[in-house]
Amino acid sequence: MLTPTHAPQEADMAYRPDIDGLRALAVLAVVAFHAFPERLPGGFVGVDVFFVISGFLISSIIMRGIEGGTFSYRDFYARRIRRIFPALIFVLLVTLGLGLTLLLPDQNLPLGKEVMAGALFFYNFLVLRTTDYFDTAAAQNTLLHLWSLGVEEQFYMLWPVALVLVWRLKRHRSVVIAALALASFLLNIVLVETHPSAAFYLPFTRFWQLLCGALLAMAALQSNPILQSPQGSRPLRQIVSLAGMALIVVSIAVVTDGVAYPGWPAIMPTLGAVLLIAAGPGAWINRHLLSQPSVVFIGLVSYPLYLWHWPALHWAPLIAKRVDLLALHTLIVDALEFAGSDNSRKVAGWVIQRGPKMAALLVAFALAVFTYLVIEKRVRTSPNRSRTTRSLFIALVIGIPVLAGAQMAFMQYKMNGAGRGEFFKRYDMSSPNSAYRRTTVAAYRTDCSVYGGPGDVKPTLDAPCIVPAGSPIVLLWGDSHAMHLRPGLDALQRRRQSNGKSLNILQVTSGSCHAAIEQTDRTTEEARGCNLANELALQTIAKVKPDVVIITQAIGHASTNWPDLVAEVSRRGAKHVIVVGPVPQWTESLPQLVAYRYWPAPPARLQDHLQPEMFAVDRQLRRDIINTPTTSYVSAIDFFCDQNRACLVSLGPDRLDLTTHDSGHLTPATSRAFAEGKLGAAIAAFIDN
Repeated sequence: MLTPTHAPQEADMAYRPDIDGLRALAVLAVVAFHAFPERLPGGFVGVDVFFVISGFLISSIIMRGIEGGTFSYRDFYARRIRRIFPALIFVLLVTLGLGLTLLLPDQNLPLGKEVMAGALFFYNFLVLRTTDYFDTAAAQNTLLHLWSLGVEEQFYMLWPVALVLVWRLKRHRSVVIAALALASFLLNIVLVETHPSAAFYLPFTRFWQLLCGALLAMAALQSNPILQSPQGSRPLRQIVSLAGMALIVVSIAVVTDGVAYPGWPAIMPTLGAVLLIAAGPGAWINRHLLSQPSVVFIGLVSYPLYLWHWPALHWAPLIAKRVDLLALHTLIVDALEFAGSDNSRKVAGWVIQRGPKMAALLVAFALAVFTYLVIEKRVRTSPNRSRTTRSLFIALVIGIPVLAGAQMAFMQYKMNGAGRGEFFKRYDMSSPNSAYRRTTVAAYRTDCSVYGGPGDVKPTLDAPCIVPAGSPIVLLWGDSHAMHLRPGLDALQRRRQSNGKSLNILQVTSGSCHAAIEQTDRTTEEARGCNLANELALQTIAKVKPDVVIITQAIGHASTNWPDLVAEVSRRGAKHVIVVGPVPQWTESLPQLVAYRYWPAPPARLQDHLQPEMFAVDRQLRRDIINTPTTSYVSAIDFFCDQNRACLVSLGPDRLDLTTHDSGHLTPATSRAFAEGKLGAAIAAFIDN
């Protein structure tokens, strides 16, 4: 994380636009990695580049001040406050507001801790205790990116004092700084193998990158020729610049989250940044690429862009839940078809899939520009700098933590209440030892899932999931929303057996893969797992010729060509096809909604807190899937919701017997009720006639 510190009148050094261009390269790499990690796996090394730039610029300010006899600790930290605090205060206030608006009480508690840690610059220590940067769980942290700001500011709490002491040595200053950098680097090498999270987050294992920048600043102060734009060997300057850019680009391309990092690989982006800065503004790459006005502007807003991009990407999916995505899909399709496009559905599907993420990036950039032009520049030109500095310090170090603490206390108060703890245990799916989890997982028959997520791919299924033992045969195909129909199908099977009738159930499902005809050409692990699941389902249909194939999925219905899919399933040998529409999807986990908004007596139905897309999906599927003697559409919305779009919260007299255990997966009891009240009739219409 780097702050704009290029003001020449304060730094007493010539402004270099190429360094702002290098900032732009670094921040765009980080943003691209967070938005599209599969496309730019090494983009996170942009933070290493930031550290070098920061070490160079800030150390230059300190060294020139000490050398000229004008350095003041008070002025230095006041300058840092005016640079760092305004944008950070803005981001943290918005984060608290969004948490209050969009999150439930138990979700606000960890958010409050994140805000406090970010305001007090120890976020890296907070996440060091809880998660690894590359873990899936890390993506749930709203302010994860503030770890680097913590490292940087912890460095600047120590470095001015250390540098003043080093300066007394006169002849051995560079040697001492180099020794400190080497010690930090060696500590990083030792810890990256034994304690990788500590190596990534601890300040002392990252200081060497900032100290590399400090060594550059020392060389510049001593008039090293290659660092001066008018002098120096031009061929050497070009070679150094090209080598620096190559090292950064290669590290972005080849370093992945599977590499022990920082470790030795961190040398590439660090050395690359050192070489690019050392080449000076006269090098061709620095002058013609990094100094382009548009690139420089991105560098100028790099600090607020870094602050905004991660929260924007985090909040976008939560906000998207409240948008009718299918209605938006239809609008895009109609507009593209009116314009004469032949790929309107494909383009619209891409927009809907990528839309929230792309919108988040646009919003982040707009907020970054606003923050830079309206807030940061206004603070810099404030006529009363002393009062501004005090106000910013009080606002961030005292005001923000107090607000976060008050919000946490209020949410804790809302969470307290008789019976809530037992209620949550009733629907506990998070603990592997939860009796409810074990019962639900067994009822969903997860052993009949081909792909359950990264690292959970089965080449074949257990025999009972594939081989029928008589007829009629019902085959269940889809994602986890197909799996949650299994308890209901098992109940139908038992009821038919009690009446002297047979029914065999086959299941080829996955944790997150939609039913599809064609294998995708993507090469990710998820794509391979989904390809395996879908191909196995189609092969099984061709082999056993089931009487009924039931297809359903959670989301993404607009991207599925339902007429072609149904036709292919029939061509493979299925006698009848039933497409089950989406069940109601809640904006939050239903147990949480009940516990925190409707405790202790929730209504039987709710109109609020529902994702509107599901109703549009239901309407669309009614149009796309024509009921014929071999095809049927079963609307789950008809079963769970009334004409006023009020959907069932609970079944039976006990209002705490909820329909879903999360935001949309049916409880086993609800699955059985749906099968008996709706799905069973559709199946019977095919197999009993």
